Amino acid sequence: MKTRVPRTDTLSNGLLLGWSENGEANAPSPIWDTGREGHLLTIAPTGGGKGISCAIPALLTWRGPAIVVDPKGENYAVTAERRRQMGHLVHRLDPFRVAGDDIGDSLNPMDLIDPNDDCFEDNAAVVAKLCMQEHASLQDPFWDERATAMIVAVICELFRVLKRQPTLKDVQEAIKGAPVSDDFPHSLQEAMEAHDAEKPKQRGISLRHVITSSEFSSDKTRASIMATAHAHMGFLRSPAVHASLTSSTIPLDDITAGAMQTIYIILPPDKLITHGKLLRLWIGVMIAAIARRKRAPQQPTLFLIDETAQLGSMSELRTALTLMRSYGMRVWTFWQDLSQLKAIYPKDWESIINNSAVQQYFGAKSPPACKALGKFLGNAYPDTGIPDDNQLLFNGRHIAMVKRPNYLLDQVFKGLAAPHPFHTPLPQLLLH
Repeated sequence: MKTRVPRTDTLSNGLLLGWSENGEANAPSPIWDTGREGHLLTIAPTGGGKGISCAIPALLTWRGPAIVVDPKGENYAVTAERRRQMGHLVHRLDPFRVAGDDIGDSLNPMDLIDPNDDCFEDNAAVVAKLCMQEHASLQDPFWDERATAMIVAVICELFRVLKRQPTLKDVQEAIKGAPVSDDFPHSLQEAMEAHDAEKPKQRGISLRHVITSSEFSSDKTRASIMATAHAHMGFLRSPAVHASLTSSTIPLDDITAGAMQTIYIILPPDKLITHGKLLRLWIGVMIAAIARRKRAPQQPTLFLIDETAQLGSMSELRTALTLMRSYGMRVWTFWQDLSQLKAIYPKDWESIINNSAVQQYFGAKSPPACKALGKFLGNAYPDTGIPDDNQLLFNGRHIAMVKRPNYLLDQVFKGLAAPHPFHTPLPQLLLH
């Protein structure tokens, strides 16, 4: 395999999307995306080369702030040092120590909430909703709705009585029945019993803000609501997860301001089923921080979300993809095939594609995948399929077959990447 040498050694301040064959022999023209608006979408199966051709090249070249969902920690391993060389502060949210000997940074979702803000309870509701599995009980949403209301009530009360920043673990402990601290010495159940018996207000807790029998109905119903709320917060069981959600080392104000930083969110594939809600929580909090911008920053924030389907349906992401392009946020979502996107966003999948100014299609091998892609792309899809190192690229104007980037082979990336933890090193002759 030959190294592709670009016509220029200068890295543009953008994203290298591919190589046009219109250039001179052995010197294809680079296709740069330097836009400030418009999202990106890639559809390619697992093992199709999304890391080599998309995520890693982007992180080696994009100079603006970036937030990266990096399940295996490979993007962090290969690109973190390059991001530091660009002048970025690099953060790693890694509760299961995939990419290091410690959990890295921490981010407390409660930082979204200011008790002195007029939107205090509204922001508490944002955090509470992110703790819930979206659309978990479509047939009977009552329990989820009441559980969310209970979490909101407990969050608000914790802000009123604690002398420190509350955490989600505090909320879980309060609902479970354990005392949170000396400032919150009684369990939620004890508080409710005191309220129902019309006892005087107990030290350190204002019962009218926590729970009332009229809001949460009978003892039996209330117990079921508490059980539902506790079940939704089960992802907090791990001490490492709790530590990563406490005492933030990543200021949300920096995300809002568009500070030059790169945040890697690392959650291994074997934990996505049990802790996918943690991933949704962090993503939702960061999207909410970006939504607070009063104007777009100098550089857009690139939000790379690998294996987007693992998040399930997420209203915050749907909003970001369809309504937030003017906030200085470019979301790059990665899907294994069109069916994933249609299944998770059956009403919005076309809008998500239409709001993606850049679209990449490659790697389809099975007959069903090729047939589905051919039906969707129509005449743009070649009868012979897409060659291994090519892609169909739509960059806002037209769709064309172009060469995919490859950070291991393209001269423009020489010396920028650290070794990949899952790849066998290439022979040295390929890197010259």
